[in-house]
Amino acid sequence: MFLKLAKLKLHAYNTSLKLLLNGVAYMFLISITYKTSLVEIDQHLGAHREFLEKGYQNNYFIVSGPKNPRTGGIIISQLTNRQELEKILKDDPFVTHDLADYEIVEFIPVKYHKDFAEFVT
Repeated sequence: MFLKLAKLKLHAYNTSLKLLLNGVAYMFLISITYKTSLVEIDQHLGAHREFLEKGYQNNYFIVSGPKNPRTGGIIISQLTNRQELEKILKDDPFVTHDLADYEIVEFIPVKYHKDFAEFVT
């Protein structure tokens, strides 16, 4: 049993390494947490959505939306450079008006749906 488990882990590691070496890059999940009331957030929501739209037009972002319950939001980015992403996020009105905290989580997409492949390969 232990040997089977070790082989599975080694296979998963080798698969991950192969994918990484074949051009699969890091991606980022951005978790946004509001620091102020929804009334104040809503005053800047239009500008925030314009910021997101520019990000989509420039291929910075894949998907975004509010958390449920509405305590913040999530953005997934296919950018591969964290410093570039941080620079882009500084222009978000939620950042410029100090309305939210941003946590950037870097990850390597190893498993994904076939329709999502163009974002990770």
